[in-house]
Amino acid sequence: MQEPTMKTESPQADQMRGELHSLSRQLRSYIADLDDPKARALFETSAEVIDGLTQAFTHFLEGSEVAWRPSGEGMRPPVIPAKSNNPQATTANPQPFESPVKSSQQRKRPDEGASNVSGNKY
Repeated sequence: MQEPTMKTESPQADQMRGELHSLSRQLRSYIADLDDPKARALFETSAEVIDGLTQAFTHFLEGSEVAWRPSGEGMRPPVIPAKSNNPQATTANPQPFESPVKSSQQRKRPDEGASNVSGNKY
């Protein structure tokens, strides 16, 4: 079942979509002139990212994504999982997460305590 769409009138968004599309084409037109494979990859990747932004503007203008509709119009209600009768299915006291990375207070710099010629630290 297709959800209804609600188009948005926004000259600024429409203009920006056009400019992004133009920039993407321009980036791709430069690729053939580049000798460096890394530069070519950068230009192609940049064009792909900009194509994604262009698509986001298109979805906004066409109202084809639920997120762009006013107050979640057309959204489906959230699915709430049924409660399990299995007592082992949930953990009563989950263990807190401990990061394996030491905080800046726990780390010591290799030169900590060293002083410069004048006797002052750093």
